[in-house]
Amino acid sequence: MTTIDDVSPTRANTPSRKSGQFTTGRMLSLDSSDDGRLVFAGSFSSDLWVSEDGGESWAQIARPQPAADQFGVPGAIGGYCVTSIAVAPDVARWSVARNPRLLGRISAAPGAGIVGFGDTGVWTATSGSDGTFAAPRLLSADFGTQAGGWRVDRHPRFVADVTGDGRADIVGFGDDGVWVALNNGDGTFAPPRFVLADLGYNSGWRVERHVRVLADLTGDGKADIVAFGDAGVYVALSQGDGSFAFTPVPAVAGFGYAEGGWRVDRHPRFAVDVTGDGRADIVGFGDDGVWVALNHGDGTFAAPQFVLADLGYHSGWRVEKHPRFLADLTGDGRADIVAFGDAGVYTARSNGDGSFAFTPVPALADFGYHAGGWRVERHPRLVADVTSVGHADLVGFGNAGVHLARNNGDGTFAPRRLVVADFGYDQGWRVEKHPRFLVDVTGDGHADVVGFGDAGVYVSLANRTGFDPPRFVLPNFGAEATVLALAQSDRETQDAGVWRSSDRGATWARVHTFPRSTGSARLPGAGQLVWAPGTADLVYAAGGSSLAVSTDGGATFTDVLRRPTGDPQPVSHVAVAETPAGTLRPPIVYALTSGKVFVSVDAGTTWTPDAGGVPATVGGATGLANAPNERVMVVSARSPLEVFATGDANLVPPQLWRGDYAQFAQTGASQWTPVPLPILGQQYSGNVFVAATRPGRGDVLFYGPQRAKVFAAPLDPASAADWQELDDGQHAHVDLHGVFLSGDFAATFRDGSYTPTAGTLWLASDGGIFRSTDGGRHVHAAGSISTLSVVNIAGLALPGRGPVISLNTGDNDGFASPDGGRTWRPQDYGGGDNDCSFADPLRPTQMLVFTPRWNTDGGLAVGGTGQTLALYGAAEGELPDVTGTARRQMIPGPTLRPGSRIWNASSPFVIRGYRPVVLGLPGDPPQPDDHVFIRFFGNFSSSDLGSFPNNLAVLLRVRDLRAVKKRTDWDTPGGWRVDRHPRLLGDLTADGHADIVGFGDAGVWTALSTSGGSFADPRFVLADLGYDSGWRVERHVRVLADLTGDGKADIVAFGDAGVYVALSQGDGSFAFTPVPAVAGFGYAEGGWRVDRHPRFAVDVTGMVGRTSSGSVTTVCGWR
Repeated sequence: MTTIDDVSPTRANTPSRKSGQFTTGRMLSLDSSDDGRLVFAGSFSSDLWVSEDGGESWAQIARPQPAADQFGVPGAIGGYCVTSIAVAPDVARWSVARNPRLLGRISAAPGAGIVGFGDTGVWTATSGSDGTFAAPRLLSADFGTQAGGWRVDRHPRFVADVTGDGRADIVGFGDDGVWVALNNGDGTFAPPRFVLADLGYNSGWRVERHVRVLADLTGDGKADIVAFGDAGVYVALSQGDGSFAFTPVPAVAGFGYAEGGWRVDRHPRFAVDVTGDGRADIVGFGDDGVWVALNHGDGTFAAPQFVLADLGYHSGWRVEKHPRFLADLTGDGRADIVAFGDAGVYTARSNGDGSFAFTPVPALADFGYHAGGWRVERHPRLVADVTSVGHADLVGFGNAGVHLARNNGDGTFAPRRLVVADFGYDQGWRVEKHPRFLVDVTGDGHADVVGFGDAGVYVSLANRTGFDPPRFVLPNFGAEATVLALAQSDRETQDAGVWRSSDRGATWARVHTFPRSTGSARLPGAGQLVWAPGTADLVYAAGGSSLAVSTDGGATFTDVLRRPTGDPQPVSHVAVAETPAGTLRPPIVYALTSGKVFVSVDAGTTWTPDAGGVPATVGGATGLANAPNERVMVVSARSPLEVFATGDANLVPPQLWRGDYAQFAQTGASQWTPVPLPILGQQYSGNVFVAATRPGRGDVLFYGPQRAKVFAAPLDPASAADWQELDDGQHAHVDLHGVFLSGDFAATFRDGSYTPTAGTLWLASDGGIFRSTDGGRHVHAAGSISTLSVVNIAGLALPGRGPVISLNTGDNDGFASPDGGRTWRPQDYGGGDNDCSFADPLRPTQMLVFTPRWNTDGGLAVGGTGQTLALYGAAEGELPDVTGTARRQMIPGPTLRPGSRIWNASSPFVIRGYRPVVLGLPGDPPQPDDHVFIRFFGNFSSSDLGSFPNNLAVLLRVRDLRAVKKRTDWDTPGGWRVDRHPRLLGDLTADGHADIVGFGDAGVWTALSTSGGSFADPRFVLADLGYDSGWRVERHVRVLADLTGDGKADIVAFGDAGVYVALSQGDGSFAFTPVPAVAGFGYAEGGWRVDRHPRFAVDVTGMVGRTSSGSVTTVCGWR
């Protein structure tokens, strides 16, 4: 089986790299998690790379090979050339430790919808009839970690119907007491109300001591509060309007932390109906066994009764080992006990009076700590009616997936079966990350599996025998980071656009594309992605041709901001102000296109064009080099109404602007002023870009003016002296494409000195990603990114030797390997972004390297002395050393035509390759220095012929490359000139193949055709009819024609004195007498002129007019 190994040059296997040589190619974009540990970077040519250690080491996000019968790979990212990335902030990620996710009926749909308590507030997703959910909505800035300070370890939150309308409301136990948000009936909720100044953290209630639940205590269909406090059980009865009637006196003097010594980590307690009267009773698993307090029906309870001397702590039952539940096992409306013990599942059937019938023998010898190896910390076990016959079944999430033991209807169970090979430990599901529920999401009465996985929500619908295969139904509410990437170019048809992964980059889906012209394979000017800072839901995508907004964390987008004609307004860049904690929307959003800014103060719903003096030179389309980067406008750290924007690329001098929007609400116009620039050096081929610290993280502005350095300054630089260079010592590539800051980055200026204090800074460049943990003062190359931006590669091998490889990477110079890529050495080939190295397998002793930046001495070219070739040779049977100079000959390259920009080493087909060398044909090995070139002339123009585009090219052959000593030898190999030396094709030997006839300075040369489309060496055959004999192109027509009917082309030459004839001898030579065969048709004899009088040698009689001597019979004359 064929083995393919990656032998790319890396920092590890190329230890002797020269300064400025990089083993990584062009990187364009980057974004990170808030702490800077999870980093994604976008490449010019190799899509996305991910780092889990802050950008120190990287792995490519692979695009798998499709199966033989498959086009594309589902879940793989599409497109290429990633110009922008957005990594979700921490507030957009879901964690068991921070973010409860619950299910309940929250809309008119009969199935359960999702209610999630995110960091920034409450999210909901209503259910559909098919097990799917509507797109989630962030509804209110409350009940969240940042939205109100709610904590899982302090503040229990529930969804339960407290009004009796059949729809679940939100009940939260906060610091000061109970808060309620009533359901509006459509999956949304009214604003939270404070309804009870007790049962909260400030009243002494603790999650680790006091269980609080909701249950219907009176049978009116409204959920009441049952709270297990220090002194016993407290009750707050629902009033039907979201409020509760509460008396701070225990309804039951038992089941409490102090009253009875009940502990959360030892003694499970429940409020469930064990008598079948529709009113919840209290059941507790104490030290000595089971205790019950029966409900009187009015919210009061009978004294606790000890009903079962088993299933308690003293009987060996442990919370951390043995889940216990209450559920109706027989369909009589009474909750029975289901206990998962060591030996299996035990049941105790309710007798209807608060007591239970129990036999200490497992009803099912499975699902136990010993019986099957089930663990609380790995394997959730639940009890619910899956088969819809009114009896609760057993469901366990084991190692291999979901196991079901169906209820036999009498409290016994059938043997368990593996019904879904998913949702289990072996598939990556973890108790500490992935909540799993059994709940009816379709309204058909069956409990379905709902799992919150890494990527989002998965559902397996219940059927009569188990569950359907799982479906991924919602790319939200998941445990892993969401990442968005903007791919500018198609890989497959129409696959450029915004791609999204909700599982840390493991799987991808395209979620948005932008308008583009028909047939275009890329999105011109795309673009920029911005996850609105401080929000969990808002993402903005500037695609060059439009602006799109997502309100569900990038799962879906809608184009906004339209022209008066209704078509989308082109937008290339967007800047979003920080959203203050406790709010849902940014105070202002800026959309930027060429010389125009649009402003939104409602998160992107409506937009106002800026009527101020926006500089015409800002907002150009995002480009890959010599163009704006995605990030050319940033919001100031000190005010959302201040922005900084860089001028477009290639401006002389560069421009940096400050935009003041403090009066925009009143005037609709901004004020713009230029910002003093740093001291600038040489311009390079990178991008222009800006960045800034976030509010509360400092007051520093970063600027990349298309130079080798990034500069940092305070927000009000007064002069060039206020700017400070980053990257001390110039470690990064001079072609920079962006500066990127981690979410925790902080820096300031103290006493005029740039002072970074926290976080990570990265630079993207033509040499890869460079990382700094001191604010950019010192940077070093990130490791293991092996995207080379390869321009071309050449290789030579002999049996058992080599291959010798020359690998060219544009401005990153070359790499050479003598052993097929096992080791590499620098190859300083003087290249640029052009094809450079060429090798012919039939000529293993030679390699040709185009060196456009070298002179003929092999040094750096100045003043037009570059554009050379290096010919590396070796003795017969040896392979050349393409890094040495001992067997290298420098050869001057061809001259440029007037108006031309390019030469042999370059053509307009940059991505697809230039290929200016024609290789030999198998079976026809060339001579050692015999080469055929495709001569690209580039933008040729002349006053006589006009202009030609970059596709003008000719074939050029040089028989002895080493003999080329000056540039003009390329234009006229052998001194031949179009304006002096006609060259014709004709069959001189009657073999049916065209031969070459050339009229040179000294006379006539011929090269006879050989097999395989090649020619014999030229021969000088006639010392006349050439330039030195007075023959001129502008006076004397020379043609080939068969004058004797023997199938051999003869020469007919219209000279001064008339028509001269040279008859072919069949071997490439001619018989010639310097006497006119016709005393006419000549320049002097008859006054015939090339620019007036066409002349031909053709058969116009159907027979060749001739004499035996070959003299021409004149048939017709012309005036």
